[in-house]
Amino acid sequence: MVLFYGKYKMSFAVVIVIMLLLVSFRFTTVPTSGFLSVDDHESPSFKVGVIRSSDQSLNMDEHMEQLKEVSVIAGADRVITNATKKEHSSFFPIYDELSTVKSFNDKYSYLPYDMTGKYGRTVYAINYGDTKMIFLRGDELRMDESQQLTWLNSEVKASNQMHHIVFIHNIPRDVSFWDSINDLDIHLVITENKLFTRKSVVMQEPSAWNDAYETQWAVWELNTNPRIMYLMLEMSSSEITVKALNQQGESVDRMIYDVAYKQLDLVHKHTAVPIQAMWKYHEGTDEISSFIHDGYDISGETPITNRYQVPVEDWRSKMYDDSSWKIGYGPFGYMAEPIHMKINQQLPPIQHSVTYFFRKTFDFDEDLEQLKKLFLHITFEDGYVAYLNGEEISRDGMKTGLVTHQTLAQPNETHLYETKDISNHSNKLIVGENVLSVEVHSSHPKASNFIFDLSFTYELDNIIGE
Repeated sequence: MVLFYGKYKMSFAVVIVIMLLLVSFRFTTVPTSGFLSVDDHESPSFKVGVIRSSDQSLNMDEHMEQLKEVSVIAGADRVITNATKKEHSSFFPIYDELSTVKSFNDKYSYLPYDMTGKYGRTVYAINYGDTKMIFLRGDELRMDESQQLTWLNSEVKASNQMHHIVFIHNIPRDVSFWDSINDLDIHLVITENKLFTRKSVVMQEPSAWNDAYETQWAVWELNTNPRIMYLMLEMSSSEITVKALNQQGESVDRMIYDVAYKQLDLVHKHTAVPIQAMWKYHEGTDEISSFIHDGYDISGETPITNRYQVPVEDWRSKMYDDSSWKIGYGPFGYMAEPIHMKINQQLPPIQHSVTYFFRKTFDFDEDLEQLKKLFLHITFEDGYVAYLNGEEISRDGMKTGLVTHQTLAQPNETHLYETKDISNHSNKLIVGENVLSVEVHSSHPKASNFIFDLSFTYELDNIIGE
């Protein structure tokens, strides 16, 4: 044994040191968060409830019992009825002109007073987590009354909150209201019967969802579903989910938006094809023909310089018969890994091809002489080739030259509304009916991800009188 130790004493010492280190590590508390923790900057989730006053079958005490898990609740002043037996300091009222300013001040003594210097407690703001909730008076928003909007402007600009939500009983007719909302980049406005949201941040639309009269906005018409009694706003980091609940607290509809999910640069003011538009689509197959015109270099080494027109039988042609194609709303696809976007039209993976074809007809009625810039804003994985009225205008993730529905794309990460300047193809756009055709390719026959959506926007020269 002495000989063994003498011969291997160095190895024996190393083993002893390793054992001591392992024992020490076993009883040491190892940090589980730090600069590499992905959750370090995540805000805690919290909820805000909104009581709709269109149904008066419940008094405030009963409403609060239904929403007992929510610590902040908003609703019209009229929700507080004579049958309410106690003060609910977690309720934040929207002034609806039912009460005088004095009685409103007396009734809600827990609200901040005179934040604007004029309106008592009827106009105020509260901070809750990463959200600033701003309560305005629609009856006082007029062209000759700027004090409320001046206060709104200063309140938002001084705010560090990520979300700014405006509550107001009725939308005022004055354009100065929307001018202020747009200038301040507010994304959510809630009234008694409508919910307005910027289209550029919406990830999932509710059922009764239409374009609003104000550009860049859409409106959720709450009155179209008589079962909606409550809205539940669930917030986490930059995302808000708005659930519509019935009297029993069951979800009957919902909308999701994310302020980090701005799909388009708003400098491009004119939109010919919006995001989440309706497209016709078809899986790749040999039966869908593509014309190869004379002199076309299938290798792609020689650029196309001459204009050409594809025949009617070509799937990219304006006159192509796509009546048998399926119809859906973008984004299209299937994703094994979750992404920050809802796919509106799920597509089944196809075994005989790696490609889906898409067609979109749209009208253009501007003066071509004033056309300054053209843009595609495209979501895709893995590659695509886009055509306008049969002629190629953009490709990414694809080899040059001829491609078929069997051509593999280059492996790519998901691109979300990547902007492509196609102004050099403006001569392919015509006044009247146009067709965008896009083929989207996967990088592998068994690829787990596929996604597509596209918007087509343009800029005009700043000509006096435009």
